[in-house]
Amino acid sequence: MSTTSMLKDLVESSEEFANQFNRDSTTFHGGDATPVRLDGVNNIPEGMKGQVYPDVDPNVPQPTYFGPEAERIEKLRNDLGDLKKHLVSVNVPNEAILRNKAKLAGADETQTEKIKQLIRAEEAKRDQIVNTVQEIINRDVFNTEEARKKTVNELLEKSKQEFNSQEELYEFGVIVKRESQQIFNEQKKLLQQLKDAKKQWLSNPENPTSKN
Repeated sequence: MSTTSMLKDLVESSEEFANQFNRDSTTFHGGDATPVRLDGVNNIPEGMKGQVYPDVDPNVPQPTYFGPEAERIEKLRNDLGDLKKHLVSVNVPNEAILRNKAKLAGADETQTEKIKQLIRAEEAKRDQIVNTVQEIINRDVFNTEEARKKTVNELLEKSKQEFNSQEELYEFGVIVKRESQQIFNEQKKLLQQLKDAKKQWLSNPENPTSKN
């Protein structure tokens, strides 16, 4: 796989996952759009029959607060999503920088200045991504994530170095992809932890279900 293909896959994999839940996307998962009545009338959509749904009183407010542990888990999961989203894109401008530097060898004076401008523009894009990732990894939610902070900071430093070949850039991209996959796996675990935390909180009738 070429470096360009790998970098494209990194970005598109995140976009494809998000598009499953975007109603404006052609890859929206769809599902049964038949609304479920909330007035207690037994009018279950065809695809949901066979499951048990208790009558819901529309006058009873639904839970909006599930306790501090659920809030902590949800914030960590969301921030990990931000981290992964930006981290996987850090090498895209580096690919463009390397490609444009290769063009300098056979460029005339007029072309040389244009190419240098393109390189500077891509360097600015890369630096912006690096700054964004740096801001994310320095959030309070990652204060106890020393190993991850160390790994991410090392990746950011390496991303700013000069890559002299496609092979060097590819090897770096593999490391970024590995970290991205680890973040994705952790997000899946956190989703289950979030469900468990909400269930545990709601199991105690004395716990508040809103912050009002």
